[in-house]
Amino acid sequence: MGDELLEEFWIAEGYEKPKEVMMPTNKTQRKIWELMEYPDSSLSARIIAFISIAVIALSIISFCWETVPSDSEDKQINMTTGELIDEMEEKHYSPFFWIELMCILWFTIELILRFISCPCKVSFATSILNIIDFVAIAPFFVNFFL
Repeated sequence: MGDELLEEFWIAEGYEKPKEVMMPTNKTQRKIWELMEYPDSSLSARIIAFISIAVIALSIISFCWETVPSDSEDKQINMTTGELIDEMEEKHYSPFFWIELMCILWFTIELILRFISCPCKVSFATSILNIIDFVAIAPFFVNFFL
């Protein structure tokens, strides 16, 4: 009866009962899931969350900086043949390409680790935020491999 009274009091005061969170049963998966999803669970999780935010900021800054006209480079010429280097090959010389590559690799590893360690694959795959994550990184790989 004490728990019921306490729960009624919480509801009357506007507190919501915390939802029970599904956690992976495998010890390794649970640890990875906590590292990736719960920054308050440990110092390591906080560091990973900080790195994720820093990589997001770096990606945004790099994307914006790449579009500044004064910093765009002229077409590169192969000095041996005198021919213009094609656009894709030229892009590989750009520091922005390498920054984007490192950021995309971080996002991909993070998404894969979260998927592998999640307690419910279906709810993970249908979550709108995870769909957005996938849609955000997929074009890079399509463009890179085609």
